[in-house]
This record gives sequence, C-alpha cells and structure tokens, in this order.
Amino acid sequence: MINDFEKLFNKWSDQIATALDGTEKEVKKDDKSDPRQELDYWKQKMRQLTGISEQLRSKNCRTVYNVLTAAS
Repeated sequence: MINDFEKLFNKWSDQIATALDGTEKEVKKDDKSDPRQELDYWKQKMRQLTGISEQLRSKNCRTVYNVLTAAS
C-alpha cells in the first residue's frame, strides 16, 4: 500500500509541477491585448491555482500525505 501511495503522491507532484511550470512559461503572443483580455487571463490562472489548492486540501490527498509521513 505504501508503494502505491508513493506512486500516487509522485504523480500528483508531477501534475502540479507541470501546471505551475506552464504558468511560468506561458508567453502572451498578442502584445496588443486589451486590459479585459489581461484580466480574463489572470482570472483563469487564479481558478487553476485555486483548483490545485482545493485538491491538496481534499481528504484523499491528506490521507495519502499522512500515511506517507507516518511511514517515513
């Protein structure tokens, strides 16, 4: 069971890193975007990060983390 939880935790970590890395590397191609487009872009990023945060606080994630912490 510990091995499965470690794999799951590593998968989650990779997915989070990919999502955050994508945020850092995104380059806006349209330099002529208006303030509304800029605001919409950052609202989308906020929703993405809020979703990640909510998932990290989920019962399943806490359980996996607690088991792995206790096992180490």
